[in-house]
Amino acid sequence: FSGRHEGRMQRDEEGRVRIDRNGSIFEVILDFLRRYSSGSKNAAFAIQALTETQMREMWEELDYYGLENAVFPSVPFSIGLAKSSIDLATFSPGSEMLSKRMAFGAVVLPENRGVLVVGGHDGRKRLASTEVLDIETQTFSSGPSMRSRRFDCASVVLEDGKVVVVGGYNGTVLATSEVLNLATNTWSP
Repeated sequence: FSGRHEGRMQRDEEGRVRIDRNGSIFEVILDFLRRYSSGSKNAAFAIQALTETQMREMWEELDYYGLENAVFPSVPFSIGLAKSSIDLATFSPGSEMLSKRMAFGAVVLPENRGVLVVGGHDGRKRLASTEVLDIETQTFSSGPSMRSRRFDCASVVLEDGKVVVVGGYNGTVLATSEVLNLATNTWSP
């Protein structure tokens, strides 16, 4: 040990230390570090899909183990003549969706399930359809259709993993919402 937590550690008769921490969150951290070190483009996907509560728990684990900079390194940024990391960033073409869409909602699904794209407008009509991007294969597949056609809607993933889509427009401004249960892959009002 580095000595960082020496005052908090209790040793048994044989000098062993039991570390009682959040194993499931530490597993996410280790998976990230393994994937990142092997060059995986999707190393951070599981971290990005964590709920707000899980993210707070992860920060506690990162702090405990002193891994904050290993997972969230400070980004060099400068103003002036030197180029910043932002200036050097590049985009590359991604996968093509199944339907043309604008003004849609999108969320990162928990447990590496991908990115859910909901509703929108295809240039001719408002859409109730959804698509899921599989991050590993970089392919889109059809998802469950919503009950209402919506574009300019908002979407969010709740801590229990359900997806809520609110508002939007389908000829009139909508005040309704729909909830996607990922366990059953069905929408309800």
